[in-house]
Amino acid sequence: MRHPWGRFGCSFATLAACVLAFVLLASCGRDEGTSSAPGSGPDTSAAPTGIGRVHSMEGDVRIWTAGRERRAQPAAILEQGDIVRVATDAWALLAMNDGATITVRPETELRFDIYRYDPDGEPQQNSATLALVRGALRSITGLIGQSNPAAYQVRTPTATIGIRGTDHEPAYYPPPPPGQKADREPGTYDKVNEGETVIRRATGEVPVRRGQTAFAHQNVQEPPRLLPKPPPFYERHAQVDRRAVERRVEFQRQFAEQHQRRQEQRRQRQDAQKKADEERRKQQDDRKEKQKQRQEDRQDAQQKREAERKAQQDARKTADDDRRKQREAKKDAQKDAQKKREDERKDSQKKREAERKDAQKKRDEERNGAQKTRDEERRAQQEARKKAAEERADGRKKQDPAREQSRQQQPSERQQRFQQQQEQRQQQQVERQRQQQLERQQQQQLRQQQQLQRQQQQIERQQQRQQQQRERGREPRER
Repeated sequence: MRHPWGRFGCSFATLAACVLAFVLLASCGRDEGTSSAPGSGPDTSAAPTGIGRVHSMEGDVRIWTAGRERRAQPAAILEQGDIVRVATDAWALLAMNDGATITVRPETELRFDIYRYDPDGEPQQNSATLALVRGALRSITGLIGQSNPAAYQVRTPTATIGIRGTDHEPAYYPPPPPGQKADREPGTYDKVNEGETVIRRATGEVPVRRGQTAFAHQNVQEPPRLLPKPPPFYERHAQVDRRAVERRVEFQRQFAEQHQRRQEQRRQRQDAQKKADEERRKQQDDRKEKQKQRQEDRQDAQQKREAERKAQQDARKTADDDRRKQREAKKDAQKDAQKKREDERKDSQKKREAERKDAQKKRDEERNGAQKTRDEERRAQQEARKKAAEERADGRKKQDPAREQSRQQQPSERQQRFQQQQEQRQQQQVERQRQQQLERQQQQQLRQQQQLQRQQQQIERQQQRQQQQRERGREPRER
């Protein structure tokens, strides 16, 4: 005989766990929120961090966090990036931090790609992106969808669903495995109960209003379209909703009360802050008045001291002007004497430089004249030797024509030696000219070095004189 609770045993155990979780949350709320108004709901403002929690569930529900699987329990925390997988004959009601509720239906996989909500931040910074990998759910949007609906969307492998403050039921069913037949067309569905959604893809989009159902086929080339009536599987989904409706309404009531209390607390904090700011401004005004009075007293004393100091400064300035005039007169005399000495030194230096240039020019002219005379004498000797050789050759031609002919055919050793001597003389002359050029360059470099040394000595002497002048100008001031 079947046990009378056999069919509902799992549901009863789950319900008992939910009741226990509610009792614990209510006790925490009374302990932490004793200052709230009588009759208010449990305060969950101190709940663990996350994007939401599992409010209620039945059956096998798993949560994947960072690649690790865990079995879902009521009050389990959900984080951004989590994947919720609901098995056959199971369901889960998820309560989000912004007051939204998501009823995850059997055989569904849901991933929270983005879910950002800051109750104290700007509404434009809040956003939510849900990825419906497979299956179906019912989403009743909360504060994110109400304050920033453009940032709330549900994505499936074939379409994207945008909302405008909506209670809607998106679903996605992939094609069945080979050899199996599905009771519905594969693709993305969305049924709107309240508000409006839009289902879009690359080939187009279609708005879905209250009471309408839209469909985007698995073939992404087909545009989305409205269906004449909801598919039959939405009737089965309604049975799950009826089991979760009371819990969803209770959570929404608690969240509304909590949100109202938070708003009231925020207003109280703002009023207290405003009162504190006014008190602070009043204290600041008092301090500024006292500071202004002290400042005026200091300014009067400062003006008196400034007048006395100004009289002393005027007397010192008169004495300093007299001493400065004396120093300037002495400095002008020293500058005139220094300038005169510099002019005399420059004139003598220019004179010595002109004399050196004239002497160098005279030596170069004498050297060039001697070299020219030697070159002319050498050429005269060469011409005389050449003339004598020609005369000897003419005499030999007359004496012995046959011998002269053979001598012309074969140059004599004497002519070869003469040519070699001639080449040696030319080489020696080139070598002497090169040596003389090197000596002139060395002498020129030596003169330039001496001139640089004299200039350096002149600069050092000038610096010493300036230092002495500064020391002499400092002595009267010290006295």
